Amino acid sequence: MMMPIRNHASRGAVLIALLSSLVAWSASALDIAVVASKEIALEPVSDLVLSRIFLKKLGTDKLGETLAPVNLPPTHPVRIAFSREVLRESAKASARYWNKQYFLGTSPPFVLNSQEAVLRFVTDTPGGIGYVLDCLADKRVNIIYRVSVSMDLEDKLAPFCEQSDNSPINSIERPQGSGNLQ
Repeated sequence: MMMPIRNHASRGAVLIALLSSLVAWSASALDIAVVASKEIALEPVSDLVLSRIFLKKLGTDKLGETLAPVNLPPTHPVRIAFSREVLRESAKASARYWNKQYFLGTSPPFVLNSQEAVLRFVTDTPGGIGYVLDCLADKRVNIIYRVSVSMDLEDKLAPFCEQSDNSPINSIERPQGSGNLQ
């Protein structure tokens, strides 16, 4: 009698594991990739370490390289998700924190308008560190950490992956017309 129960339990465990991995796989494009310039030496990376970097409480990596964190605008869905999942704070709490820090002499991280701008900054800036959706991260940067996004934010983030095309050629606006010069 014990064998069939174990077999059913084993099958159930395997099925649950397969379904869990399928759910994790399908949501991974909507994870937030924390991206850094190639020369940054940060290990181990955790939510706590990232929180300290983006709150400017940790300013150098383990080799002494100055860290240059960048944020997306406060109303950007990826920033909202990052702040909630990593910093554990809302946009209002963040604004209060940085108002206080500013008067104590600490400026907030630079704010860049797009995820592509974050990728370019991180690529071109020694010590650059930022975050983008995993579907947008590419070989220009190192992905040093992935942040899982809660399901209630996925609908707000999915459109960014659906319309993503990070290639530099496609991000250049081309003039309309035949292209012939006279």
